[in-house]
Amino acid sequence: MSGPEHRASAQTPPLPEAARIGGCFRESVDLRFPVTASGRLRAGRAVVPRFYFGRSLATTLWRFAETLDREAVQRLSRLAALEDAFSASAGFPDSIPAPPERLHAMARILEGDSRGPGARRALLFQLDSPGPTPRDIGAEIVPVSAVENARGEGRDGDGGPFVPGRSLWIARIDGVEVARVFALRGSLGSAVELRVETRESHRGRGLGTTLFARASRAAEDRGERVFASLPWPDRRARLFAERLGMQAIGEDCFVY
Repeated sequence: MSGPEHRASAQTPPLPEAARIGGCFRESVDLRFPVTASGRLRAGRAVVPRFYFGRSLATTLWRFAETLDREAVQRLSRLAALEDAFSASAGFPDSIPAPPERLHAMARILEGDSRGPGARRALLFQLDSPGPTPRDIGAEIVPVSAVENARGEGRDGDGGPFVPGRSLWIARIDGVEVARVFALRGSLGSAVELRVETRESHRGRGLGTTLFARASRAAEDRGERVFASLPWPDRRARLFAERLGMQAIGEDCFVY
């Protein structure tokens, strides 16, 4: 049970759209969380969870870090296999479903680690092409150079513009940084997961939307698929995704 695991729900969504969403979700997990030859989550420059559980329409998937022992893998697998996928009849992706019944039990299995369970839930969105058009927001939009990333502005300083953890663009007003967009994960030529951070004092001005649009357009030009994993539940984050033309395709649950 050390390899990537997945299970299709006994429920069969009646709509072709449901099958498309489930397929996009499976693809996103494989792209965002590459595995080793033995099927474990590959540790690299990006931080990977010790255990990942995800679900979408008709599909549940789970993955394990290389550091997990056989007993933990077996216990986590038993719990994950009991969780149901989302159902089209329940209203997903328009409604927010309840958390996995056994998420806290999954996290408790790893409580002995000094880092603690660290369970986190997020809603996964995919950008529907074409992405939004960047607009003038009265701020200076500045690309982040490789030198700045190497100094610690991001978590990586070499390679192309979408290296995991690398800052891409920042917005400045009167010389002060007020927002930033960066890539968390993704392989060049496949997919990228973007995140935007905006100072609380400057939210609601379109800064994050414009930065995300700038980065997503560049990714699309390179033929990359764009994802965003946003905190759940967070109504403001979901509205942000909807303004960008993104569609919810599944749920990510992480135990770090």
